[in-house]
Amino acid sequence: MFHPSLVAPTLDTPFSIYELNLVLSSLKDSTPGIDGIPYSFLINASDQLLSYYLDIVNPVLITGNVPITWYTQTIIPIFKNKENPDDPAAYRPIALFSVLAKIAEHLVKNSLAWIAESHGLLTGSQYGFRKVQSKSLQALQLHLHSVELELSASKSNLVVFSRKRTVQDVPVILVGSGFPVKSPLSFVVYFLTPNYREPITVTTLSQKLKKNISILRWLSGTWLSAHPYFHKLLYNTIVHSHLDYGSFLLEPMKSICLMELNLVQDRDLRIIVGSMKSSPKTHFRLNAQIHLFLFADSFYLTASYRNHCGFQTTP
Repeated sequence: MFHPSLVAPTLDTPFSIYELNLVLSSLKDSTPGIDGIPYSFLINASDQLLSYYLDIVNPVLITGNVPITWYTQTIIPIFKNKENPDDPAAYRPIALFSVLAKIAEHLVKNSLAWIAESHGLLTGSQYGFRKVQSKSLQALQLHLHSVELELSASKSNLVVFSRKRTVQDVPVILVGSGFPVKSPLSFVVYFLTPNYREPITVTTLSQKLKKNISILRWLSGTWLSAHPYFHKLLYNTIVHSHLDYGSFLLEPMKSICLMELNLVQDRDLRIIVGSMKSSPKTHFRLNAQIHLFLFADSFYLTASYRNHCGFQTTP
């Protein structure tokens, strides 16, 4: 865990074992550098050996005398597949240099980042190359500013989607406010969890819509709903609203899920138009001049009952 009190307050302060362990914990073993030392050598080293390494790094920081071997690199060309081997551009250069020097660079970088963040030296519009910041957050802030909107951290929740079994909380900070991570999260008719599965969500949504359509079916036999116009109004309220609001969570959609939701909409169309169960879909759509768009393309159901119900447009 990060403890600010254990970090050097200035760049002149020697590095501590805590800062070194903080750097080593974030590194993954890779190809040894020019010195032949891999990251795992220091990652698994004892505190005594780490102290010896700091006795080498700290004088370099204070005096500015960098070992000449830390400037030396070995360039290894890696051939790109499906390229002309005689063309120098067909090779990708890989630079190998001292692992000890790279770890020292990480120490300096962490100190610079901590000093800049703790003293507020970076502007609030700087998102790149900062922890818990990203260009996507900057794009979100610019979009909200363009439409004159703001997000309230206390009234917002985040859900982290991952294929892993255990999902760690991801800190998200926007304009100095942290957004809480919540799981599971209920969003309109959608139940969001880290291991989100589209078929399960679509099935749950379909079952809810079928219950609402049963209300339309019951009202179809009463004088209140004798006119299809009333059916369309009620459809927009208890069915279409669920499909429209939050529908971006389902895109792109699998064909089997798309078919399931379109069947639900077709069932409601039969009630609105008054078609029999045996009537073909194309027949009652054309007869009532109803254009049913695919769920993945549009959620808006338009109907025009010209020469059928006495009005030209629908709500």
